[in-house]
Amino acid sequence: GFPVTIIAGGSYKTADGTIKSYPSLFLDAVVMTVSQRKNIVKTPVFGRKGTFKEYISDGDYDVNIQGILHTQTREMPAEHVRVLKQICDAPTAIRVNSPFLELFDIYDLVIENYSFGQERAGKINTQTFEISCISDIPFVLVKE
Repeated sequence: GFPVTIIAGGSYKTADGTIKSYPSLFLDAVVMTVSQRKNIVKTPVFGRKGTFKEYISDGDYDVNIQGILHTQTREMPAEHVRVLKQICDAPTAIRVNSPFLELFDIYDLVIENYSFGQERAGKINTQTFEISCISDIPFVLVKE
């Protein structure tokens, strides 16, 4: 498998101007799936079966992250869950450092949705999660 994935700490400004921040998080038990769609315009042509296809561009990558947060003790990984929820709730792109995602030139993700699953009895020191994201390319706006 691939080495640890790191979600870098960051900050953002809320609507009322408050600065909120979240810490970095190391994820050492994740499985990721990367998929990509092409942006294609399909135009029906009168009297012809099918459509005329015109390639426009590559779409964003869809990234699905499934993983487990865990502790070495018999306690629930509550602090890890709190940090991951803070990251998932941030209304901004998230910086990631992942050897697997680097193969696709993915360094920033926008989280679309996430879920935490409750574990069965006897597995209190683990917490499953799933995060659905799309890749993001930072744009620098230059005022001329």
